Amino acid sequence: MGRVKDNKIISLGPDHKILIDGPAIQDNDTYGWKDNLASLSNGRNTGGTAPTWAQFTDGIYAWRFPPSATKELWLNFHINHDWAKGTDFYPHIHWAMAGSGTGVVRWGIEYTVANRDTGVFQASTTIILEPEITEDSTLRHIVTEVDDNNTIPGADVDVDAVIMMRVYREGDHANDTNAGNAFGLFLDLHYQADKFATVGKAADFNLPDE
Repeated sequence: MGRVKDNKIISLGPDHKILIDGPAIQDNDTYGWKDNLASLSNGRNTGGTAPTWAQFTDGIYAWRFPPSATKELWLNFHINHDWAKGTDFYPHIHWAMAGSGTGVVRWGIEYTVANRDTGVFQASTTIILEPEITEDSTLRHIVTEVDDNNTIPGADVDVDAVIMMRVYREGDHANDTNAGNAFGLFLDLHYQADKFATVGKAADFNLPDE
């Protein structure tokens, strides 16, 4: 049984799956926000630049990034079918201080993007985040996000693109003034969504698959 809402036909298909036919749900000024998630616990590094897998609290462990050294992890993102085509991606890191250290923690996010089938991964781009801790923030959940000037541009990206990413703490940089250890928890992309899904499962995603 379908229903019409704001000129969109929304119906319940086989196996109770949501089916949509019609234009994007919202206009460009009112797209909703979603998260594309990557747990740093799943990040990879088997070399000498790996952070330390260490006790976070009690029986909970996480990657610990030290001061006075650069430690890094690698992870990937896949662009979902609900993404509002052409809008930018806002990387942000969830993290926590291991102790009471104050000062700047310098995080880096290096990335490269390619669309499926025809896309080629290009030279990487690096975003630097330098949040300052001014008080004891031991195990406080901190989220540090890029501003509008440091987004990952979405103009040339398409659904099913892959963003390959390196995240690191540059503890040996002069701007990293915090003498404490920092735990990395998640690296996410805030993105805008204008649909539940695409009509097609492959490009052109807005046309039904034949």
